Amino acid sequence: MQVSSVFTIMKDIAETGDIRNAAVVMLNGAAIGQRFDLSRGSWTFGRGIQSDIQLKHESVSRKHARLIVGESSLSVEDLGSTNGTYVDGVNIRACEIRDGQCLKIGRSVMRVIFSDKMDARYHSEICWLGKYDGLTQCLHKRGFIADFERELSRALRYERDLSLITIDIDGLRDINERHGNLVGDAVIVEVARAFECRARRDDFIGRLEGGLFTILTPEICLSKADHVARQLCAIANSLSIPVEGSQVSPYLKYGVSSLSDIARTPQLSDNEVFGDTYAAEPTLLRSPGTKSQSTEEALNLTTRPGEARPDGISELASTLLSLAQRRMRSRKT
Repeated sequence: MQVSSVFTIMKDIAETGDIRNAAVVMLNGAAIGQRFDLSRGSWTFGRGIQSDIQLKHESVSRKHARLIVGESSLSVEDLGSTNGTYVDGVNIRACEIRDGQCLKIGRSVMRVIFSDKMDARYHSEICWLGKYDGLTQCLHKRGFIADFERELSRALRYERDLSLITIDIDGLRDINERHGNLVGDAVIVEVARAFECRARRDDFIGRLEGGLFTILTPEICLSKADHVARQLCAIANSLSIPVEGSQVSPYLKYGVSSLSDIARTPQLSDNEVFGDTYAAEPTLLRSPGTKSQSTEEALNLTTRPGEARPDGISELASTLLSLAQRRMRSRKT
């Protein structure tokens, strides 16, 4: 298996099928955002100094792969590398690359893009990097927090529920130490794919760091979010990643939080929703005898028309995320 660096290969196929422009753009690693323009011919990727595009990482072989830019097609060929060459997650020896496909060499990930307006396409790719994680294609931390705060503001405005799930791949460090970072990357990618397959169109999936994922579920209450989290863990825990004749299976733990945590009635406790699982959880419920209040009132977030409240929204987002992480518990199905 492999480690990754990320690239984007950009080209344009005219109506006649001719490739007008081609480029490679790094999507992760130290050279993130760097662009390599490609002309027709053969381009080699590897760790060695003789390579046309040098990838300085131990996961990359000295002569790893060759990219061939033809008149009407682009193809990639593995050069007998130790960790293999992958296209859309499939280990290949040689194949043609189509627009939008991902190429992985070691810990480098690349996406193939065809365009006759190279600068504009390059700009869009850089914008993509500002929001998404190159390894998993999920939202990265900054991109997730931005969407989280926007959805949180909308939920408060229309008085709708919103829940947050945090899921961590427990033991990922042990996997990396025992099998290597390439295997750890493979586990992270497979878990992310499992989440993508299960998520609704309106859900937001983010990777905060390492094996820590967050799933934002608009208009879902706390108990339903807990059910979704259990399903996601069951799906991911059933995965098996082949490693040198053996199998590696992820072990997941999760926690959930919801806007209903902030201004629920005192009669509805965590113990009533989840049994004794959250019985010792520090409460965020309003005190008995207090007047019924909206979520915004409970958080002191009410504002005058046109008045901004970024600090309140950010603080609430941080509270919900911290609560979900504190509630994180092990569950293997």
